[in-house]
Parts: sequence; structure tokens; C-alpha cells
Amino acid sequence: MFQRFIWLIALLLSANFLLGCGAQTKNQRKFSREQTAAAIRTIENEGLVIGEFPLRSHDPILDGDTVMVQGLDSSLRLIGIDTEETFKKERERQLYAGGFEKYKKTLRGDSKRPVKMATPLGEEAKQWAQQFFDGVSTVRLERDHPAELRGFYGRYLAYVFAQKDGKWVNYNIECVRAGMSPYYMKYAHSRRFHQEFLEAEAQAKAQQIGIWDPNKESYGDYDERKAWWGRRAAIIDTFEREEKKHDNYFALTRYNAMLELDKRVGQEVVVFGAIGNIRHREKGPSIVKLSRSRTESFDVVFFEKDVLRSLNLDEQKGEYIFVRGMVRRYKNKYNGRESLQIIVNFPSQVWVPSDEALAGKEGMPTGGATSMVSAPVEVVQSPVVNEQESSEATIDLDAEMDSLYKDDPAEEMMSDTESADSNAKGDESSDLDFDGLM
Repeated sequence: MFQRFIWLIALLLSANFLLGCGAQTKNQRKFSREQTAAAIRTIENEGLVIGEFPLRSHDPILDGDTVMVQGLDSSLRLIGIDTEETFKKERERQLYAGGFEKYKKTLRGDSKRPVKMATPLGEEAKQWAQQFFDGVSTVRLERDHPAELRGFYGRYLAYVFAQKDGKWVNYNIECVRAGMSPYYMKYAHSRRFHQEFLEAEAQAKAQQIGIWDPNKESYGDYDERKAWWGRRAAIIDTFEREEKKHDNYFALTRYNAMLELDKRVGQEVVVFGAIGNIRHREKGPSIVKLSRSRTESFDVVFFEKDVLRSLNLDEQKGEYIFVRGMVRRYKNKYNGRESLQIIVNFPSQVWVPSDEALAGKEGMPTGGATSMVSAPVEVVQSPVVNEQESSEATIDLDAEMDSLYKDDPAEEMMSDTESADSNAKGDESSDLDFDGLM
């Protein structure tokens, strides 16, 4: 099923290329055919270099961190940068006309996290990007991680290189050096250019240019943003350190995560992902959806309400957690769709990293033995809160799942974080001791 899914992706991608050609020249059509084949190879073979692409002929620069190229079916999400937004809506312009500080306060509302919004600095970042790419016809795209192809909203994750004076120059880093963006690490530290980003940001701060200029109208809350992003990056660093030690750790952000998890049905794994949605139910199991994208998720099922409440996951929506358990395949009898899931019986199967743990002052929680689903798939031991207890009672697991998924929506939107990332664009630590849990 999942291999067929990848084949369909390649087929659809090929179709997108062909449909996107329109009335193009012979050379452009040749490029599109060649790029289609290269894109299919990219899906099948991991690598850091995506390829060289011509910039889109009309309006290739949407804003300071969104670039369009020919041959790809979506815009690019430029790694390591997050420029402020450009004014796209009349409501934004009207609010801005009433005063910048009032404008910022109104748009943030009661969000506990900083939000994206249009600013004069966002307009300046777009103009700077247009000047940077002026005269550039072809760019080279590279990845940060060979298995991370697209971001939450489906955009290709990339570093963009342009030729300047005969050398390939990393636009992402130069954007930070120019003060058009901070070093953006909300979805991970740069694995390839971390030090370069740090140095570029330090240089821009020292010169007080761009967003670091106190006299310019910008977000002005970068200390808060960077503390939040840095914490998320530290959690990802923690996972990736552990991933190197264990062959059963899987990050849902990887393009092949579901393929690999499908191979582990009936086996114990650790799944790492961000909480995209939570469905509470008065009767029967509840479900926590770990998002892979805006419309894809991995299901974590809770039969015991007290276990779910004890984890306080509603306060962590959009943030990363670790879940340990046995992979189970479920087929929805109402729509025929198959999905993979983990059943959580005890709080110790889920780890929500604390600031102390990320600082190395606190280890993984320990307690009683974590009960995994070891009985046949159809019948499992009833979940209990106290890990020292046991029960002879059994439940018909598939019947419970059928009840849970009876009204499963055809397409459910996942949440990223409370930063309103989807609204502004308009496009589209210490080692983990999971063995101590057993």
C-alpha cells in the first residue's frame, strides 16, 4: 500500500510538471521532462542536492523567504530563515494605518505565542530578495537532511544558492547577514550551516541592520520568538542524538516514516512528532494525532481518560512529544482506509520534554513497567492507570476503533503551532533512557 503511495506521488508529480509546461519553448519542455525524471529519482534516492532550476519567469519572489522555480509543484520553504510578511490583505493595511504598536497588539490577540503578520520590514525583505536574485536565472537547491523533503504546508525545504561572481552563494545565510531574518530554528537547527547562521546573525545584530534596527518597524519580539524556537530545536536535537543509537526511533517529518513504521507493525518503536489535533470522547477511546503535514497524521490512542489528562497534552498542541509503543495497523470499516497507530496504556509511554530535561538536569521519567500491546491484535489487555495493577478483562479492540473512527473526516486539518503560520503566508539535551520505562 505505502509503496503504491510513493509510486502515485511520483506519477502525480510528473503530471504536475507536464501540466505546468503550458505554451513553453522546446528547451523549456526539454527541461521539464528532464526535471520530471530527476524529481522521481529524488523521491526514490535520498540526497542533499535537489538540483538546478530556473527561477519562475513571472514573480519568482513572493516575499523574503518564498521563492518559486520552474519544474516544482509548490513554492520553496527556505531553511533557517523566516522573514516578516508582506501586506497582502486590505484589513492589514487598514489596521496598520491606525498605528504600528496597536496593529501588532490587535493581531496577536490572546495568543500565547508570537504570531506572523505583515510589516514594513517584510516589504523591505521582499525588495532585498528581489535585488539579490536580480540577474539570476538559475538557482541550485539543496536540502538540510536527506530524508526531509517538504515542510508542514507541503513546500519543498531548501537552501537556495545563486551564482555571484562565479561562486555559488547561499541566499539563506546572506538573508540573515543582511538583517532581513533571524536565524530561524523552529523546525531544527541547521545541520549543515549552523555556525554560519550564528555568525551571520551576530554580524547583523552588531551592525543593527534590518530587524535589529531599533528605528524600523518590525516584530520587535525576537527574544521571545528565539527562546521558543530554540527550545523546539533542542527537542529535535535530543531526538536525533537518540535516533543514532537506536534503530526503532522514527521522526514523522521524514518522507519515509510511514513506510518504515509499516514494516514495524507488531514491534515496539519510539515515534517523534508534533501534536496536530486531539479528539476527546466521553465514551470510548480518545485520540492524539501527531502531524506529518497539514492533512496527514499518525494516531496515538488512549482508552483511559485519566492517562490522557495526566499528560496535559492540550497545553502542548503543536509541540513535539515522544511516544513509545507497539505499532498497530487498523482498517476503517466505514471508508476502507488503513492507518497505523500506537495504543498508550500508561503515562510513561509519552514524554513531553521539560526545560530541565533539555538542559540536562533531568532524565526521562521512570516508574513501573510500561505495558505494551502483546496480545493478539483483536484482543488486548484492558488499559489501567496504575502500572502495578493487572486485569484479566479484555476488550474487542477493533470494535472500539470502529466506534472511534465511525465519523472520521475525509480530510482533517492538523495544527502546526499557535503562531498562526498558515494565515500569514496565504500560499499554500540529555540522553533519553527509554529502557528505564520498561
